Parts: sequence; structure tokens; C-alpha cells
Amino acid sequence: MDWVIFWLIIVNIMSQSSFSLMAPFYPSMAKDEKGVGSTVVGILMASLSVSFVITSCIIGMVISKIGRRLVLYSGIFIGVGSMVGFGFMIWINNTVLFIILSFALRLLTGVASAMICVAAYAMVSIKYSENVQSKIALLEAANGAGLFIGPIFGGLVYQYTHFCVPFFTFSGLFLVCVPFMMKSLGPELDRDDNTHNDAPKVGYFKLLKNKRVLFAGINQFWNMIVFCSGQPIFGPRLQDKYHFSAFAVGAMFAVPCIAYIIGGPVLLPLITKKFEPRTTKIVGFFILAICCFIIGPSKILGFPDTSIAMMSIGLVILGLGAAFTIIPIIPEMLDAVEGQFLDSRSEVSDKFSGIFNMAGGFGQICGPSTAGLLNDKVGFNMTFDIIALLLLAHVLIYMIVCDGFRSVSRSMKATCMRCRKSSGDVRSSTSTSRKLLEETTDEDEESITKNEESYDAGANASYASTDASFQNNDNAYAINTD
Repeated sequence: MDWVIFWLIIVNIMSQSSFSLMAPFYPSMAKDEKGVGSTVVGILMASLSVSFVITSCIIGMVISKIGRRLVLYSGIFIGVGSMVGFGFMIWINNTVLFIILSFALRLLTGVASAMICVAAYAMVSIKYSENVQSKIALLEAANGAGLFIGPIFGGLVYQYTHFCVPFFTFSGLFLVCVPFMMKSLGPELDRDDNTHNDAPKVGYFKLLKNKRVLFAGINQFWNMIVFCSGQPIFGPRLQDKYHFSAFAVGAMFAVPCIAYIIGGPVLLPLITKKFEPRTTKIVGFFILAICCFIIGPSKILGFPDTSIAMMSIGLVILGLGAAFTIIPIIPEMLDAVEGQFLDSRSEVSDKFSGIFNMAGGFGQICGPSTAGLLNDKVGFNMTFDIIALLLLAHVLIYMIVCDGFRSVSRSMKATCMRCRKSSGDVRSSTSTSRKLLEETTDEDEESITKNEESYDAGANASYASTDASFQNNDNAYAINTD
């Protein structure tokens, strides 16, 4: 058994569960027992994303110097400390002191989350460079599972015990895992593949000059915009229009996670075996745009003003579409600089992990605030119509700037050739497809061949759950419980 990926999966599940378990009950406690206003509670819950973005940027620059394992363990201990601190907040009766300490602990939670995420993705890029996509898929699935488990566990334990018990329980479970992680995560995960000590440093801006790297980050930003935009407005919509209980609202927010975990293993391998990363992301963003039109339901398309069936279908599509837009991002970055920075491979992997998490963090900040503003100005239905149209505009720009039309054309041609040869030998089919792709430039051919081989190797594991995607689902609960 591969204990490295096993413990990286466990640490992601535990971290996301720990950081999201407070969502069902903390906001209501702060409002009802401590006298904290709804606006302050909402800002408090969203503050995690701010420290997450800043920490991701800093950690991405220094992680290769201080060690990936040290960053991971430090993130765990900081996260445990913040959870224990939240457990004691029930005994803080001064409202001002309660707010100050809550902000401090929430910011620490964001720091811990960023350290764990950046370290885990960097370790995967170093350890599994040949099939990084399938391993990233497993981490994403772990993130989604944690964000699904956390609120359910926290709500149930809180309901039958005491406010502090969920925090103290998860803190203990997290600490129990650390010795086993330290035994399995060896020093090779801290290795530096930079072959020359005097090699020029690779900074964020140098990497972002590559348009494919830049747009991969922008893609992750839009992922989080879509996944987090419903947080401040979806809960009130369900309660006001459909008279849902708080528990039912929480269950609706879990639908995309469940759809992602269950449907991903079935659908994603079919895509990754046939399409290269750019095409996969293009297909995924079209799926997300459709889901936004359905969730509304769309006013522009003349759908009914209210329909719980359409909203449920839209949430399922959201969960399925997320797999196609998140998993290819880091492999796309690595593929975009293939053959470059050969003396700084470890540093490049660390930087890409930082870019991935920073872009997602910015989306987590902008998504809820933009959706809340649009909802006040144009209403719920038009808000999701606007998001869908912006997604379509983004896809069009992406296809133009990053040669997406050509990528789609090549993928479709290769798929047609595979279908014609489906009854023959697999190797013969692959050879035929490669021969077809010789019409493209040498650089494109090498990229396609590399992607095709890595996809086939990791297809069975290539599914994911929105990690980062639903990183701040707790914001939604902050609104739902008001």
C-alpha cells in the first residue's frame, strides 16, 4: 500500500473536516448567546480566505527552503490550536473580546489550511511526477469528503453533547494521526530537484508570463467564483421561497459534494482518456455555465421563477462539472513549462501549488461578495444568469488566447479515430491517433502524447471533489442560521 498518498488523503480529510465542522452551530451561538450581529458573523467566517491567500503566496515561496513536511506538520498543529481555541470561546462572555478572539482564531485557521494544502499538493507534484493528475484527483476527493463530513459530524456531536466537544474531539483525532504520518512521510518529500545551487530563482511573475500558466490560475479563480457564489444567497433563497429548515438547507449544500464523489469515478475517466487538459477544462466550464442557468432557474431563458427540481439538478451538475475544471489545472501548468526550468523543478512545483491555492482563495473572497451584491441589485435568478454568461465569456477568451479551438479539434479527431478502431488492438489505436496528431507542431505532439499516457495511467483514480471549491461552505451556514 502507498502510505504516502494514504496519509496525504487522511490529512486533507481531517483538515477540511476540522475547519468546516463549526459551520452548522457556531454562527447561531455567536448571534444568540454572544450578541454578535449577522454582518460581523459573515465577515468573521469569510476572513479565513484572506489569510489563506496571503499564506499560500508566502508558503509557495519558502516551502522548498524550510521543508514540505515541516510546513505540513506546522499547519496541523496551528489548526489544532485554533480548534481548541474555538472550543473555549463558549466561556468568553464579553462580546468585544469574543469578536477579537474569533477573528484571530479564524485567521489562524486560514493559515493552517493554506500550509496543509500547499504542502500536500507540492508533495504530490514531487513524489508522483509521472501520474500527478490521478493523485491530485485523490486529494481533491479527500477535500470534498472532508467538507461533507465536517458539518455533519459537528452538527450531530453538538446537538447531543456540548459546544466544545466537536472541536476537542477532532483536535484529538488529528493529533493521533501525526505520529503515523511522520513515520510514513519520508525525507524524500523534502528533496530539492534543483540541480544547480546557482540556478536563477523562479518567481511567480516569471511563471505567470506563460499564458497557459496564467489562464490555469484564472480558471481556478473562476472555479471558486462558481462554487462559492451561492454561499450568501442560496440558503436564504431556500428558506424564503421553499421554506426549507436549516438542516434541509445544509443537506442541499452537500448535494454537489455527493454528486462529485459518486459520479466522478464513472464519468471522468471517459473524458481524460480522450481529451487533453485544455479541452477538458473547456468542456467543464460549459457544464458549469449550464448548471448556473438551471440553478437560477434562468430568467433569460424563460425558465420558471422557482423550481426545486431544477435547482437540485443544477447542484448535481455542479458537482459533476467541477471534476473537469479542477483536476487538469496543475498538470496543465506543468505541461505548459515542459522542458523549461530543468534546474529548478522542485521550486517550480512548489510555486504552482502556491498559484493554485492563491487563485482559489481569491475566488473564495470575490465569489460570495459579488453574488451578494448582484442578488441585492438584480435578484437571485439574474445573479446566476450573469455568472453563467461571464463563464461563457471566459471560456471564449480562454479558447482564443490559449489555442483552445485547436485543442478541441485535435481531441475530437483523436476520439473519432479511437472509436473507429475500438474493436482493434489498443496499441494500434493509440499509434493511429498519434499519427493523426503528427499534423500539428512538434511541441503540440509531445504535449498530447504526454497527456494521453498520463491520463490512461491515472484514469481509474481521476475523480475529485471541490476542495478548494467548497472550502468556505461555512459562510453559507453563517447566513442560513440567521
